[in-house]
Amino acid sequence: MKIGLDIIAAALERMLRKLQGAAFAAVPLETVVRHWESTRLRASDLVFGIEALHQQGRIDLEPRHDGLWLRHRGDSPQGAGTSPYERLRESAQQLTVHITLSRVEKRRDDGYSGLDRRLSRPAA
Repeated sequence: MKIGLDIIAAALERMLRKLQGAAFAAVPLETVVRHWESTRLRASDLVFGIEALHQQGRIDLEPRHDGLWLRHRGDSPQGAGTSPYERLRESAQQLTVHITLSRVEKRRDDGYSGLDRRLSRPAA
């Protein structure tokens, strides 16, 4: 299954919402890394997702005395000045991402969690 930026971003945003507690609260990067394994995506996907979302302005990176923290800034504005067709297309895209994320999260644990499956199997 090919995982694109939209899937990685949705997984990261879903996790940040779950970990934040309060809206727009910051989450330590260390906590995000610990919980990323539950997404069944690679560790490199987390790095790619953080970089992309930061460039898009959807998350803030906050250096603090105890490490780097992530803050979800909210979704990009939807429906503002768009046609009904564009809103329908956006809804269909969101549904597709949701279904794909659900399939990824239900993957069977194969010992590669968080690792690139293209690399050789880790030593037992």
